[in-house]
Amino acid sequence: MDNKNISHGLWAATATGKPQLTSLAGEHKTEVAIIGGGYTGLSAALHLSLAGKSSILLEANDIGLARAARAEGATLYKQSPVISLEKEWGRLIIGSVGNVEDFAMAINKAWAKRSIKKVFPQIGEVELEHAWYGRIAMTTNHIPRFHVMGENLAMVTCYNGRGIGPGTVFGKLLAQYMMGGSPKDIPLPVSKITPVSMRFLRWLFYEAGSRMYHLLQRRF
Repeated sequence: MDNKNISHGLWAATATGKPQLTSLAGEHKTEVAIIGGGYTGLSAALHLSLAGKSSILLEANDIGLARAARAEGATLYKQSPVISLEKEWGRLIIGSVGNVEDFAMAINKAWAKRSIKKVFPQIGEVELEHAWYGRIAMTTNHIPRFHVMGENLAMVTCYNGRGIGPGTVFGKLLAQYMMGGSPKDIPLPVSKITPVSMRFLRWLFYEAGSRMYHLLQRRF
């Protein structure tokens, strides 16, 4: 696996027509300022634009650097990967791999190959082309959070690993909210922003469990 772009992976390698973006300079005024260029932020910007509203989207890193561009997995290419050996190229994406940084790469790469061999034994050996991952914002009850921090200042966060669909939908709902909607239009209760207790220990627990799982699973 020569391409170790673990921030954007396959999506950066195959995207076409990527916009040329620059850093914000100077003072700007806009009807809506969007902080974060993930699924929710991009969806909000799109729907505000469709409604004729001006908006500025601010992203600290690259657009899609968060989970929007890093659905966990490794992408593999093989002729007719599932049912045949016809002369046509296919793409196989395997998800739920976990962290692919440092020595975790070897653990999860081996797990991915064992999983492919078990589920699709007919395709034989495959070559890993891309690997990427992202941190998952979790909540104790596995439900996203809706925060209203002040007048015309709100956010939805913590999709618990399911950000693609919900993030896009909540981006649209937040755009409508900013155009004069009500908190009642967001299908989540308004909650206060509170610190996560024992955050590092929680991360350590889940990361250790994930690595142990992928180290042992499907070996027998």
